[in-house]
Amino acid sequence: MSSNGILELTVKLDRPCPYYLGENIVGSFADYLNEFEYDRIAIVAGRTPFELFGDEFTGALSKRDIPHFSVAIEDTEVEKGWRSLASLCEKLLEGGVTRDSIIIALGGGVTGNIAGMAAGLIYRGVRFVEVPTTMMAQTDSVLSQKQAINGSTGKNQFGLYHSPIFIWADVAYVKTEPVRQVKAAIVEGIKNGLVNSPHWLGELSARLSEGITNIYGSLTDFTRMIVNSKLAILDCDPSEKKDAIILEYGHTFGHAIEWVSRGSLLHGEAVSIGMCAAAQLSSALGIMDDDILAMHYYTLGELLGTPVRIPEGLRTDDIYATMLRDNKRNRAGLTCLLLKEPGCLYKVGGSYLTKINEADARCALEAARTDMGLVAHVGTN
Repeated sequence: MSSNGILELTVKLDRPCPYYLGENIVGSFADYLNEFEYDRIAIVAGRTPFELFGDEFTGALSKRDIPHFSVAIEDTEVEKGWRSLASLCEKLLEGGVTRDSIIIALGGGVTGNIAGMAAGLIYRGVRFVEVPTTMMAQTDSVLSQKQAINGSTGKNQFGLYHSPIFIWADVAYVKTEPVRQVKAAIVEGIKNGLVNSPHWLGELSARLSEGITNIYGSLTDFTRMIVNSKLAILDCDPSEKKDAIILEYGHTFGHAIEWVSRGSLLHGEAVSIGMCAAAQLSSALGIMDDDILAMHYYTLGELLGTPVRIPEGLRTDDIYATMLRDNKRNRAGLTCLLLKEPGCLYKVGGSYLTKINEADARCALEAARTDMGLVAHVGTN
């Protein structure tokens, strides 16, 4: 921890990536930015974050006579596609971005993905900095070097690997977020505990039992703990292509549910439901004991208060069709991560990705519409 109250962590991507964490630290940003040489700074900001924080952020750069310009983008999943990406790339070039420029992504995960994609594509790669303004971005999306946009039929179908030169996380931004979004972000922290650390899961559950508002009193420390719960998994597999694939638990179902919801569910909410669906399938296959299944519903639904059931109006046919276009699909077909118990995922032939057939997937989806009861005992593959 530095003398100015900024915590420094290290994210191991293709190269070590400093992660600076603190509260009300915008005044120090220029000091860290000026450790690099550049000709100009391009700020890519989500429209709402720019309205909330843009003046303060750009003002801090202006005080140091840092040449910069800003581009505001729509930061919703619906807009996270080719049209927005192409428009942003053209605007950045029009603004004078060169190989020596630095792009700053100011906003949530969608902003970071679109800006990261643009930075990776322009001139085959220019430098960028992540300034995440949401808890989901600060504790999850910025810790990956994966940048992606959506296709016409599913989430994150097109992307590349491009890591930031550093990450700047100010928890003061998170304090402006609706509680619903904060809860959705904590879902990923619960997932990290389920797949890798029963101890962390227990500690997080204990904190949640005291009420969600209690985390704001020590938000920097709480954020650091969730960040570390993911870094512990990424440590040996920064590209998330091997063992760190466990971070995708619940996402095969969750991404499809999120896509079909057309924005009515936040990413974390869809992942919460997706983990319950994966747990239903794990239990029905005899991989997971029913008490672990029940723990999913209790931790996510009761303690955290996020959705755990597929909402009415989202058709199983549509969700399953979207699952078939999941970005983890491989030559084996549709695959899913299955959990045995906290900290222990099911493996087949050395792989965490288990092939699932249509009947099993549909059965899990129908079970995920209920409180707890398994709709049917699905068969093994």
